Amino acid sequence: MLEATTEAGRRAQRRLREEKIALLTTVQADSQPQSVPVWFI
Repeated sequence: MLEATTEAGRRAQRRLREEKIALLTTVQADSQPQSVPVWFI
């Protein structure tokens, strides 16, 4: 794993280690957001 050198990087690494599910949000053709839960390793 890459070493986090900024506070934002450390927060990102901490969330990636601790969170089980993330929300992936895309924008549809009519500009409406569409969010779906995704699991990741």
